[in-house]
Amino acid sequence: MDNVATGVQHFKSGENKAAMRYFNHALEIDSSNVEGLVARGALHANSGHYEQALKDFQNALTIKQNHKNARRYLVETQTAYGQELEKKGDLEGAVKCYRHVVLEDPASETASRRLQAILILQERQAAEKEEKERKKSEEKEK
Repeated sequence: MDNVATGVQHFKSGENKAAMRYFNHALEIDSSNVEGLVARGALHANSGHYEQALKDFQNALTIKQNHKNARRYLVETQTAYGQELEKKGDLEGAVKCYRHVVLEDPASETASRRLQAILILQERQAAEKEEKERKKSEEKEK
């Protein structure tokens, strides 16, 4: 059994540290091992390490552009990362994530819906800020 397959078995058993060792070893042997990149990316994503996961999926897609799992996991992870950033109040970061998702998968309802909601919220906030500044300026003129 090769390192990636062994890593996947550990991953499925919840033995994440062992799985990561096998994925890393497979990638030390062959840094262009697409299956190793995708598997390691999935492990990173499941552990909440979204940036590392996205890097692995993007590297896999650079090597093999039509790899279905890499593309699917990239979209899912980018969406999850956007949602996490949104919860933390990083709306700019969330918008960036959702825009990437929509470019990769225009049919992504979640990313499209969240992107639209944030953009509407940002427009409202900008309008409210502008109105407050206008009122403040008017009061100074009096």
